[in-house]
Amino acid sequence: MLKLAAYQESRWVGWTALIFVGTYLATATQMASLAPTLQDRVGLKTSLSATPAMTFLLGSFEHPETVASSVSWRIGLFMAAALSVLAALTVVRHTRAEEEAGRLELLAAGQLGRAAGLAAALIAALTLVLVVAMASSVTLIGHGANPSQSIGHGVALAVPALVSLSVAAVAAQLTATARAAKSIVITFVLVAYVLRGVSDLRGQSAIGALNPFGWYEAVDPFGELHLWPLWLSIAVATVLTLSACLVAFRRDLGAGLFAIGAGRPNSRHLIGPITLVARLGWRSLLGWAVVIAVTGVFVGSLIPDLGDFAETTPEFTQILQSLGGAGMIQDSFVSVMAEVFGVAAACWAVSQVGTWRAEESTGRLEAVLATRVSRSQMLLALAGFIFTGVLIMQLSAGLATGLSAGELPDSLLAQLVRVPPAWLLAAFALLMVAWRPAWFALAWLLILVSVIFGIYGDLLGIPRSLRGISVFQHVPNVPVESISWAPLIAMGAISVGLVLLSLVLLERRDVPTVVGAGILRSPVQALRAMRRKNNEGAS
Repeated sequence: MLKLAAYQESRWVGWTALIFVGTYLATATQMASLAPTLQDRVGLKTSLSATPAMTFLLGSFEHPETVASSVSWRIGLFMAAALSVLAALTVVRHTRAEEEAGRLELLAAGQLGRAAGLAAALIAALTLVLVVAMASSVTLIGHGANPSQSIGHGVALAVPALVSLSVAAVAAQLTATARAAKSIVITFVLVAYVLRGVSDLRGQSAIGALNPFGWYEAVDPFGELHLWPLWLSIAVATVLTLSACLVAFRRDLGAGLFAIGAGRPNSRHLIGPITLVARLGWRSLLGWAVVIAVTGVFVGSLIPDLGDFAETTPEFTQILQSLGGAGMIQDSFVSVMAEVFGVAAACWAVSQVGTWRAEESTGRLEAVLATRVSRSQMLLALAGFIFTGVLIMQLSAGLATGLSAGELPDSLLAQLVRVPPAWLLAAFALLMVAWRPAWFALAWLLILVSVIFGIYGDLLGIPRSLRGISVFQHVPNVPVESISWAPLIAMGAISVGLVLLSLVLLERRDVPTVVGAGILRSPVQALRAMRRKNNEGAS
């Protein structure tokens, strides 16, 4: 089971480590330009980091001595939360998802222990945590961190992830579906992150002492290093893992500790593919919209104070102008944050497309298509829900930012012009699922390339000829620039065209897809398949 998990996760671990390392390097480059001297970083601490919103989002800025310590404050908590979610999803993917699909039951019919799958999943997730945490921390050595501080930062990143992956192990035993298990662990990470922010704002150390993200801050790698949070997280993870093993031995294979209800025999609301897709995805949309709206409130609260901060830190203005274009400091900040919210909406849209793969691999989609519901109806329902969800998320971001900043028209328009790029990325993901489901990861790769080549292209010194690859580069930087309708209409039209092409391609492949099948089969492969089929018929 461990070899199987290693085969499935080897590329995933490598790409994740590469993304984390790239994020740290880009942030370090940005921080070195924003605050190259100690005096600049002290000014950064006393100005921007002193606002309640930044304290809630990023934590307290305690160590401005080096660029590495500043980077740790700037993105450390975010990266720890992201690593926690990824580790937890790895556990769910190798336990509850495999069990729900029936593959684990097939393996369990042989000489396989009941806890073998869970043990392999935990080891795979732990490997992901260790590789990513150490790779990310090594990048800080070249920016002022000594080896002990780098190791301490890696320990801090791993502390909340250890707790999260053990929570995922328990959630996989409690629920009967991978969707429910993922919801539990993501909710756990979000609630813990918010409670950590409340603890930092109000100085309530008791909340931080009971919070894995509070333990992250307690490690303090750039101050007085403490290792007790590591031992505490290992102890909590051990207890939760043993609890998950006990439940695994006592429950039926394929079922959770909490049984799924039979449901209503009839429903007035579940009347077609559109309501089915909405029923499956509305909780995810609501959660993302709420998080984006809350973040927008904090972002908007920063806008009135940006003028004073720009006077004390001129480099901050230069960074914003390189990201969002030349213009007033407030307008540049609104433009940059609109791009960030647009990326978040695109990530939600692509993740929703990924649910098609899950429904298809588990056989539920095939059961739906056995009724009068056609493939085109299901795909159009999913596309309509995703496009509407992106619009709702951008509206929530624009309203929250604009109302809290007192600049509603500019903020709302800046968010709405980022809707077509998210639609285009979602349509590309639909095309991959309809054409070749194994290529769905290319949609995530396109988002990554668009962010690196577009948003961070100037900071990383990427030539302008290559920055056009990013879909975000073709959007006007509202409110810095006046709105241009041509690229927005073009991206919307391309999105519709990709959806229509997806309908055609989906009709030309099997559902569920078969390994080796698809419209890209070469003539030689097709001839061999025909010969095998003829030989089987003759025998």
